[in-house]
Amino acid sequence: MSVILASAVRSYLGTPRNRAVCPNALASTIASDAHKVGLFCKDMLSRRPFQGEGLARSTPRNRRKCVRGEVPTLFIHGFAGRANGWAKMKGYLEQKGAKNLFVLNLSNPVTGSVASHARQVAHKVEEVLRESGRKKVNLVGHSMGGVVAREYALKMAPAKVRKIITLGSPLSGANPVVELGAPFLKAAEELKPGSKLLKEHRALSRASAVAQYHLAAREDIVVPGRSALQGGGKPRATNTVAGSHNGLLSSKAAANWVHDKLYA
Repeated sequence: MSVILASAVRSYLGTPRNRAVCPNALASTIASDAHKVGLFCKDMLSRRPFQGEGLARSTPRNRRKCVRGEVPTLFIHGFAGRANGWAKMKGYLEQKGAKNLFVLNLSNPVTGSVASHARQVAHKVEEVLRESGRKKVNLVGHSMGGVVAREYALKMAPAKVRKIITLGSPLSGANPVVELGAPFLKAAEELKPGSKLLKEHRALSRASAVAQYHLAAREDIVVPGRSALQGGGKPRATNTVAGSHNGLLSSKAAANWVHDKLYA
């Protein structure tokens, strides 16, 4: 299903008429996103759980992995993503000595709203804090995941968040191509430039005491660099690294930057 959907998008955007209004690079990105949506649908239809780590409950295995006393970090994936998308990033960070790294799978990463995702984050944060024995958590979000992190930290529980690190997140809005899904996808509507939600986040950021750090990818055509770096207020640090939107998840340069900010 995913291959068929992606191929159909490529075929449509690859015609001379449509290529004139949709550059090849953008067409490839749209096709890639279509592939992810196809995988999501396949999972839903087969009723298989998403792959990747979660922290669904307290278990001896989780407790052995958790270093009590060290601030935990929760990673939040983006639209149509999965927790195992963080595998390389987590691996790089663990090689550098990072501990207490947790991920979660959002139950409806395509159709859910940012607020519904943030409520799932709230549940996981409570579990992570209980396991680690700490009162605050770091949040790292990729793409829409960064917006979800800000929704939780700025509107729901600012006292429980130490730092927010966003990677290629549409803080001021995503590429207008996202608007193609706006009529029927709540998150797509919320991630449009000038949306009510993003305006709220920018206003709240100006008065927030939560430390924020924003990273952009130089070749990102999903989220313009300016949008990924300007979320309102004064972030502690911003940076741009080489690579694409999804490439941030496997970038050593991105991982090194995230590590430096987590332990700054």
